[in-house]
Amino acid sequence: MTREEWKDLTLMEAWIEISPYVMDYLVFLCFFLVLVVTFTVFVFIQVIKGFREVKKMRKRRMEKWRRA
Repeated sequence: MTREEWKDLTLMEAWIEISPYVMDYLVFLCFFLVLVVTFTVFVFIQVIKGFREVKKMRKRRMEKWRRA
């Protein structure tokens, strides 16, 4: 479509013209957001587990150091 044709369109007609592209974009955006949120939650859980392991290791070292 040329610029003049776009200028003559009403808002509803313009929406009908671009809606397939917008829907594809929204589907991709939702899928991408789900992936990002899932990855963020996974990393957060791994970090929490890592901190717990470090705490346990420190506790074991302190117990060994106190015994010696």
